[in-house]
Amino acid sequence: MSLMGKDYRRISGLAKPLVECKTEALLYGSCVSQKDNNTKHACDKEFQALKACIRQAAKKIKV
Repeated sequence: MSLMGKDYRRISGLAKPLVECKTEALLYGSCVSQKDNNTKHACDKEFQALKACIRQAAKKIKV
C-alpha cells in the first residue's frame, strides 16, 4: 500500500471520534475564532477537553 493510502486511512479514522465530540469541537472553534484570544495558550482548556474527548471516543470505537 502506498504511503498516501496509509495517511488517508489514518486521517479518515479521526472523523468518527470527532463526530462524537461535536460540543467540544464547537467550543474550541469558538474560542480560536475570537479575535481577543491572540495569546499562545488562550484556548488550552478547550483544546485539552477536545483532545480528551477524541481519545476516549477513539478507544470506544477502536480506531
